[in-house]
Amino acid sequence: SRIKLFEFEKNKGAAIAINNSIMCSSGEIIALINSDDVWHPQKLEIQLEYLSRNTNIKACFTKAYFINEQGENYEEDHPFKKIFDSENKNRFEWLSYFFEIQNCLCHPSLMIYADIYKDIGLYDSRLRSLPDFDMWIRFCLKYDLHIIDEPLVGFRIRENDLNESGFSHANLIRGSFEQKQVLNNFSQINSVEDIRKIFPDLNEKLTIEEIPFYLGKRALKSEYPNVQLW
Repeated sequence: SRIKLFEFEKNKGAAIAINNSIMCSSGEIIALINSDDVWHPQKLEIQLEYLSRNTNIKACFTKAYFINEQGENYEEDHPFKKIFDSENKNRFEWLSYFFEIQNCLCHPSLMIYADIYKDIGLYDSRLRSLPDFDMWIRFCLKYDLHIIDEPLVGFRIRENDLNESGFSHANLIRGSFEQKQVLNNFSQINSVEDIRKIFPDLNEKLTIEEIPFYLGKRALKSEYPNVQLW
């Protein structure tokens, strides 16, 4: 009786479906899982216990293990295995990583306080490939997160790169375009102190008015074409 099912007459995309579920939820804490992934039986318990002990952390993630279409261990090499294997950082270090490298947080491992969405907004439904990356940047502009160093999510790697975040040609093109939009979140930073915390190697004088110019120079020095494009 606690479970509610929401169906759309037409497929409106994952972001709108997630936003609808968030808005219709009544709990203080939200955990998300996609239809093709699985949770370890103790995932929620472990995360809840961590959040209850660390009240300064407003969202936590976990490491992931990988399964194939049949639910068996995915033994082959895959880029996701390296992307999700990240160490913990403070929010400024995360912002630096997001700006200069990429997303590395496992979305179906997320547990977050519901009121955070009221503060920073829901997922951007205009994005198809990177709405979670967009969310992490907006989150880290204000809050700290933590990755629990246990593989508590079975992340399914589908055949022929059918994952929505897979490395198909179409996804790579879309992701390149969306990354340029997502990086616009950095334009919200209006504190020189925060910029210096995000980029501790900054040793030049900087005013608030010069922050966009500095970020542009920084982007041009990136080894990633998508960041250079921004």
